[in-house]
Amino acid sequence: MIRLFFPMRRLPHLSLEEFLAHWIDVHAVLNEPFRLIRQYVQYHTLIDDPTRTVLAKAGVSRLAPYDGIPSAWYDSLDDMLIEHDIEKTPYAAPAVKDHGLFIDDSRSVACFTDEHPIVEPGGASPFVLVGCLRRRAGVDPASFQRAWLDQAQIARSAHAAGLIR
Repeated sequence: MIRLFFPMRRLPHLSLEEFLAHWIDVHAVLNEPFRLIRQYVQYHTLIDDPTRTVLAKAGVSRLAPYDGIPSAWYDSLDDMLIEHDIEKTPYAAPAVKDHGLFIDDSRSVACFTDEHPIVEPGGASPFVLVGCLRRRAGVDPASFQRAWLDQAQIARSAHAAGLIR
């Protein structure tokens, strides 16, 4: 199983409210015919997201925040490629065309991942905090992934101490 994450930024002429409304009311409907997607989740940025203020005050990030992150699960990369092939899959073309009406691809990024669950919530979680990391220049991808997986011990310890539910 692979998972697509696509941290997105809206086109500059759209407000966050307009972007989110188009994404859920128009684009999500265009994704309904897709049959090889095992699960599709839209993570909508909160209009009053407190992390924006915290990061700005701390001077931690100078990047504009993402406006939303869709996540889709597929059995394989081949399934994803078949599903989104506009020449072979007739229902893909309208979704691809709509994508350009609200998503600024020049300021968005997508990546495929394999999951390494560290702490799973014991029930529905109303909010999800997502941090998008970029490896530093000079750090190869394999070393970055090993170091990031090593950070899992911190989360496990925090969970065991009751700091994360």
